Amino acid sequence: MLRVQYNNTMNSVKMIPFYSRSKSNIILGCVLFLFLFNHAQAQLLVGTNAGIKMGWQSYDDFDTELYRKQPSIGFSGGFSSALKVQKRFLLQLDLSYLQQRKRVVGVNPGIVDNIGIYHYISTPITYKMEFQSGIFGGNFKWIVGAGPNMNWWIAGNGRLKSVELEEMNIAVSRYKVAFQPYDEGNGESNTLYVGEPNRLQLGLNFTGGILIEPGGGHNLLVEFRFDWGHSYLAKSSGIFEDVIAYEDDLRGRPNAIQLSVTYLFDVISKGKKEKKNYFD
Repeated sequence: MLRVQYNNTMNSVKMIPFYSRSKSNIILGCVLFLFLFNHAQAQLLVGTNAGIKMGWQSYDDFDTELYRKQPSIGFSGGFSSALKVQKRFLLQLDLSYLQQRKRVVGVNPGIVDNIGIYHYISTPITYKMEFQSGIFGGNFKWIVGAGPNMNWWIAGNGRLKSVELEEMNIAVSRYKVAFQPYDEGNGESNTLYVGEPNRLQLGLNFTGGILIEPGGGHNLLVEFRFDWGHSYLAKSSGIFEDVIAYEDDLRGRPNAIQLSVTYLFDVISKGKKEKKNYFD
């Protein structure tokens, strides 16, 4: 069967392959973490985190005449660790499951409605600064910070509606993502083939919030965070087995704003009073 492809993305884009330097980036991050641990005050905090985020894709070229992008809700949750560095600085390393979504719909209703759901292992590293607050006599501190994100794309799935599917009496295709090139004639139904995925996606995060310290070594961190993605999802469009006239534009960078809550417990001092206050 002759496959007609509608190319609604840019014809050629060349990017520096961030993921090719992944090993050196990870090694550098580990060395930095160990260096700061050796020079940190005796406060190591561990705990859990959870968050809800609204994400969207940014494209260098997007066919706005045919399609519209819509923000979608995702979430994250996992483990956190942090080191108190010097007096007012905190180095936080998270290991979390992250679900991020995108949605593309046709300008003409009913033409296309594609919701992509992407699953990641996320390891943001954030260097944060504390500012003491005296508002209403509350026992909390302001936090601002920034750092790199490293997200490993482990799986994906989605839901696709289109006129083409309706003509085949298919109301919706609930597809899975296959990280392999499309082989015409040998593909599986309800599958999106991603031939050139960026499994390791890098970016930056910027955060601000409050740190509440009720005592006894307990810490509660409430933050708003902006995630800026650098890496494309893939270097080429995804191809559906069941649809000819629409290809999934994956040359987009994931961005998100997130509200997160992190609980941390001081496993070294365990809430004991120290001789020096961080703001002395």
